[in-house]
Amino acid sequence: MTKSRTDILAGLACLVVALVFYIQGMDLSPKADLYPKILEIFVAVMGVFLITRGALTARTSSKVEEVDFDRIKGIVIVIASILYVAAIYYIGFYVSTLFFLVLCSWYLSQKGLNIRAFSISGGFGLFLTVLLYLLFTAILKVPTPEGILF
Repeated sequence: MTKSRTDILAGLACLVVALVFYIQGMDLSPKADLYPKILEIFVAVMGVFLITRGALTARTSSKVEEVDFDRIKGIVIVIASILYVAAIYYIGFYVSTLFFLVLCSWYLSQKGLNIRAFSISGGFGLFLTVLLYLLFTAILKVPTPEGILF
């Protein structure tokens, strides 16, 4: 698949994700609505940027640049994302987020599936999960889905 086509498809996916989140968040209270709306705007702007870059690259480039895309990894990440969303309501937002970030970043790591890469992914996942906790719970006081663990 060419780089310009990949950019256009990724941009369209960003726009679809932003639209789905916008529709899902229409019932949120005004206080809880601010942060998701900001993220939706950023995702939509990124989508427009990717579509524009893909269209300009397709027009101006005479050389077709192929992108190596691992379909298996793509399918695994899509399945993991679906399981993550489902797990949020059973085991809680923060626990699910920690597992999802650690396992997906480890799986996608360029360093291989070894202990060193897992520890780096674990640190990354823990850092982001703590950051999300501080941002949502401590600072913004936005309730997150709770499950049996947290």
